[in-house]
Amino acid sequence: MHEIVFRITTIIVAYIVLWTTLIELNIGIIYKENLRYLRLIIDSCGLTIGILITGGASSPGIVTYAGTTGLASLYISKRFGVFSIATNVTLFNAMLFLVHEGILPRINVLAPDGLGSESTMAEIILANIMMILYSIILHLVIQPNYRNLHTERAELKARNDAMHREITLARRIQEKLIPARSPDESIAFLYKPMDQVGGDFFDFIEHDGKIGIFLCDVSGHGVPAALIASMMKTIVLQAGHRASDPATFMSYINETLQSRTAGNFVTAFYASFQKSSRSIVYCNAGHCSPYVIDQTGVRELEGVKSVPLGLWSNDELRLRNRAFSNVEINLIADSRILFYTDGLTETRCENGDLMFEEGPLQENLVATRQQTSAAAVEDLHRALARFHGSNSFEDDVCVICLDIK
Repeated sequence: MHEIVFRITTIIVAYIVLWTTLIELNIGIIYKENLRYLRLIIDSCGLTIGILITGGASSPGIVTYAGTTGLASLYISKRFGVFSIATNVTLFNAMLFLVHEGILPRINVLAPDGLGSESTMAEIILANIMMILYSIILHLVIQPNYRNLHTERAELKARNDAMHREITLARRIQEKLIPARSPDESIAFLYKPMDQVGGDFFDFIEHDGKIGIFLCDVSGHGVPAALIASMMKTIVLQAGHRASDPATFMSYINETLQSRTAGNFVTAFYASFQKSSRSIVYCNAGHCSPYVIDQTGVRELEGVKSVPLGLWSNDELRLRNRAFSNVEINLIADSRILFYTDGLTETRCENGDLMFEEGPLQENLVATRQQTSAAAVEDLHRALARFHGSNSFEDDVCVICLDIK
């Protein structure tokens, strides 16, 4: 008899190992609903063997039947919990009957002599009452709550899926707002938002034989910043006839943004480039100063820096003597200007101790000076990813590289 119990136990253990393996490998068969009945039966068989060898009706393991019912109640349908209760009661009493008839041995591994005592009718009735009562209580408590939880989880998943679809659509729309190609072979750019949608925006405005380069960075991240960045496209288009005068261009955008940014602000840089004369007229609204790269090395573009857009009205700026103003410079041949947002310079290395501007940024700009603008931007992107240890950054990264021939 002990051999029979041992064999059955071995089968149960083998089943547990097999089922655990299927779960770990995420095999599709585990999701077949009807297999749950088989699993409940095998689980109940395993517990029944455990109860058999620890004293039968007097075994403390009887309460574990309620545990299987609790697990079986973690489904939307009630039938699995009810089936578990019925299976446990049937197998438990069948086991006691087989022991009573001498077909199964009386075993109690917890007893000093390893032998179990004969169960009285009172013990059997009490054991059944306890098992059924505990199981029903657990089922009534767990199953409705799980059903409500499942419903809430399904609703949450549906909302998350809808939000994901909307953000994906927003990303596609935002991608359409950003230039698909460069207006001139001397200009290359990189745009990599931190999230699916970003708060950086840039555009090119061709006017009067010149190329306008506009770059901005909305404070904050995520959807709010992306909405404002998308709004910038419309405002830039409306300001297009003012593109020849960067200060006027910025003033128009600033006034348009008043009371429309919900407490956010926008740093921006706009430059009007005359290719034939290699001259640039620009206006800086609290933005990162571009880098000038030539044979002398790397330096920041000097000039007056006003406050970010959207903070104060144009009248307030004039009263504070901070009105937007133009700066004009002439650049030498074979030089380069790198416009960027702070996502480039403030990206940190893997351990977080160093920012990119404190590390290999300038070295990279010097090393790639003889490359085309497109090749230089690609190399800069690779260097940034190596420095950070990943191609996913903590902030939006936007770079525009302009070669001066």
